[in-house]
Amino acid sequence: MTNPSGEDICSADGQTQDSPAGQIQGSAITGTIERVWEDGFSINTGDRTVKVDAWGLCGDNTQQNVSVGEELTVGGEFDDGEFDASDITNANSDSVCSAASG
Repeated sequence: MTNPSGEDICSADGQTQDSPAGQIQGSAITGTIERVWEDGFSINTGDRTVKVDAWGLCGDNTQQNVSVGEELTVGGEFDDGEFDASDITNANSDSVCSAASG
């Protein structure tokens, strides 16, 4: 499945999903963190799970800044089947990761 820009859209488990209206708008997604690894995380928008590459913001320290169950809004763009984060904010609109470190 592709989004309107022709890019592949797949969930973290590899299943193809349609773009849900209201959860992925323009270049931002909002949802609850399901899994975190050193340079990224998966976020559940309610309709699908999206794999997020956070290395550009958090470096290899994503696990120190993001927790499972946390609700975040991620700005960025889809690239090669994952969402490249350019901005990550929590429910209080505070930046979660501001610069790559590591």
